[in-house]
Amino acid sequence: MVPRLPLLALALLPALPSCGGGSSRDARAAQRLLVVGWDGATFDLIDRLVAQGRLPNLARLMSTGRSAWLESTKVPISSAAWTGAATGHGPGETGIYDFFARVEGTYDVRVIDAHANRRPPLWRILSGRGMGVNVFGVPITWPPEPVTGRMVSGMLSPTSGTYAQPPEYADELRARGFVPDVGMWTQLKQLSMGVVQEQLTIKERALLELLQRDDWQLTWVVFKSLDVVSHFMYDGRTDSPVARVLDRLDEILGALVAAAGPDTDVLVVSDHGFGNYPFGFNVHAWLVAEGYALEEDGGPVALTYTPLGEYQAELHHERLERLDLARTRVLPTNTECEGNYGSLRLNLAGREPQGVVQPERAAALLDELEAALLGFQPEGRPIVTRVWRGRELYPGPHAAAVPDLIFETVPDHQVVANTEEATLTRYERPRAEHTLDGIFVAAGPRIAPSDQRERFQILDLAPIALHLLEQPLYAEMSGDPRPHLLAEPRPVQRIPQADDPFLHAPDPAWKPVPLSAEERAERQRQLAALGYADGGGNDEQE
Repeated sequence: MVPRLPLLALALLPALPSCGGGSSRDARAAQRLLVVGWDGATFDLIDRLVAQGRLPNLARLMSTGRSAWLESTKVPISSAAWTGAATGHGPGETGIYDFFARVEGTYDVRVIDAHANRRPPLWRILSGRGMGVNVFGVPITWPPEPVTGRMVSGMLSPTSGTYAQPPEYADELRARGFVPDVGMWTQLKQLSMGVVQEQLTIKERALLELLQRDDWQLTWVVFKSLDVVSHFMYDGRTDSPVARVLDRLDEILGALVAAAGPDTDVLVVSDHGFGNYPFGFNVHAWLVAEGYALEEDGGPVALTYTPLGEYQAELHHERLERLDLARTRVLPTNTECEGNYGSLRLNLAGREPQGVVQPERAAALLDELEAALLGFQPEGRPIVTRVWRGRELYPGPHAAAVPDLIFETVPDHQVVANTEEATLTRYERPRAEHTLDGIFVAAGPRIAPSDQRERFQILDLAPIALHLLEQPLYAEMSGDPRPHLLAEPRPVQRIPQADDPFLHAPDPAWKPVPLSAEERAERQRQLAALGYADGGGNDEQE
């Protein structure tokens, strides 16, 4: 546990108002914030459900507070988006762009964990300042770090071992039948809705216990199950399994808001939206057709969807093994495509093991790629609508994690990178996949109501939370605290991160522990089961 600092120590930071020394719930109520994440939630479906009289608790928050589209990272993927939400920093600053990190000196990738994040998340900042926090189910928080409260790791957490802080809390949750990652039972791209509902009930009861305590100022919870169900079953219909999961999440939301109390501000957010894609744009096939990548002889790479099959990282390796790297200038990156966003990396000399593009030619090649992508207009219709240089879109000391080129396609074309499909494909059944815009709903005693739906960025969440809690945010944060959200606006307090005397390095016990081959394989299988492996299909089992 992180020790709680006395108020006298907190007063040493001039910009930091008093926080947390008393023991009564009423004394702390003025500084409470509940953040509820519905991973993958979209207004496209929510608005229609609300119009039918469903989701009454979310509807009440929207009518008494305000809402905004919450633009995700490009590409819109949970790892980069939730990390950006928790830190206020983009991928070039956090070092997290997708679920994989590149293995130095090779073309391979490996699954990341919480140690990959190079910027302090909100709960570390607040814990250092002596404020009580609960963190439950946020992706990329395994292994859990000690906080002034409780942390339960989310996506990719192993069921065995310590997935919570304090460690005994994991044992308590395990005894109740809780599993930290809903992907644990979806090994074959199938879902049991009964298990999903069971896990939601277990999680709800645990959260209510935490919220009824008087020792917290921030509780941040993410429900990943909505995203998992959506990957296999999203069709935009209001009578679908996805809509029924939203109904249940709304019931839980009502219980959580009641337990937190009327003096608590509430944010309901998602890291991206969801939609259906009737067409596919295979950037791997496009690169080969345009001569930027050359394939050697060989049949298509096969992926068997079984618990013992090869998944994303191995598939990435196998695809690159098929390329003639001595003559390939641009690498298709299947791990860095999501929704209608894709990414490309140059096979750069001095960076990649067999790089052929000389650094002085890189800028010209990127210009050429941009022109070729924008100029690809089969049947007179553009497929790619926007192109960004990765380091310009997401600058920072860890921009090496960001691809060289990022692009957006028309909204009905999903970007993929595989050896099985043609450059353009019309799917027999539209594929469910992420979209850029998530949701943001805010309500509470300190929130100014508005009936105008705005547009915010996922990186705004940490600055917004700090400002609501009357805490200074770091001047280096890329996100905007949106001060007009407050019913009684006040100046935004900013300090350099280096000037925060209470921000400490993570506890020495929270140090990287190399995963065994079995643990790494398990986590890759979880990624495949959660819909982040290659291949389509929306199999369902109720």
